[in-house]
Amino acid sequence: MLRRLFAERQILLRLSSGEIRSAPDLKKPLGTLMRRVWPPRTMTRMVSFYDNSTNTKVCTTHQFEYEHGHILASGFPDPKFFYEDTVTLVADPEHFDGDSCSTQCSLDRAATEAARNGPLAQYRQRCEPCQVWLAQHRR
Repeated sequence: MLRRLFAERQILLRLSSGEIRSAPDLKKPLGTLMRRVWPPRTMTRMVSFYDNSTNTKVCTTHQFEYEHGHILASGFPDPKFFYEDTVTLVADPEHFDGDSCSTQCSLDRAATEAARNGPLAQYRQRCEPCQVWLAQHRR
């Protein structure tokens, strides 16, 4: 659901237009287990996005970054929190990408992929050598 909201609310488009600004945390090294599944020198980072007109936090995302700064895996920030007026929406850490817990979950995933392959495609960060490494080392 959070990825669908991230796409529907056009966070990356609004970032590029200056309507929203990003505030990245410092990069952190991966833990021992994560180093086994990501290319060497991959770091982890949280990024908060703020609405410039209200100075309010819109969402917080997570990403795995290679040393050149590109986002690995999908090539998009992965939303973990959305801040609404009265509630904070939080990603369920137990819900994995392949899970389909409901019909709505499947619809959200399809809408997100359609947006990522359509209007958001220009914002995808991909590095072919990293993609090759991931394909060779992940099962």
